[in-house]
Amino acid sequence: MIPEYLKDKRGNNKLFFVSVATIGGLVLGLGLSQMRREKPFLALFNQGKGTGSGMMATKVSDLEESLKSLMDLEMQTTPAVASYGSMDFTIENTLPPSRLEQTEKGLADLKGYIKGIEEQNHSLKDKMNVLTNTIVAREKELMKISADLGDLTSQLKARQEEISALTSAKNSLETKVKELDSKFELLSSAHSDLSLQLSRTQ
Repeated sequence: MIPEYLKDKRGNNKLFFVSVATIGGLVLGLGLSQMRREKPFLALFNQGKGTGSGMMATKVSDLEESLKSLMDLEMQTTPAVASYGSMDFTIENTLPPSRLEQTEKGLADLKGYIKGIEEQNHSLKDKMNVLTNTIVAREKELMKISADLGDLTSQLKARQEEISALTSAKNSLETKVKELDSKFELLSSAHSDLSLQLSRTQ
């Protein structure tokens, strides 16, 4: 005999609808809300700086695939019907429209966030390539400047050696000039003496 509290006002058996996706949707919704508050993808991105972008992309892709699998499982669940006496217990296989829309919106937001991270990653890679090329160009310029500086140093050393040689030659010429001056003085003195003697003999 069916209890009275299981019948409606007309005396018909009540139908009880229990959604197996409700629990999954609730867990998914809470997870998405928690992710929005704590922004784990930003933390994952910050952690990925030291280990490379490949690990970050792999974890994000795995999470997205898991969420897709959960959605497919919710939408494709086969409805189950169990009977007890003359009363049916029907289990729905779909989420309520509002819950489904919220889940889809959360998944869309998550995809948008992932896309934003990927775009930011590509932008950072482009900037890194530009910076790397700039550094390489500057290193080449520095090498050229170093080579030019080496040439200038060699030329300066050669000029210094020439100056040293010219200075030595100058000193030698000055010494010879002094010797010639001394000889000229001796010759002048001798000429004076000879002139004096010649004048006396006359």
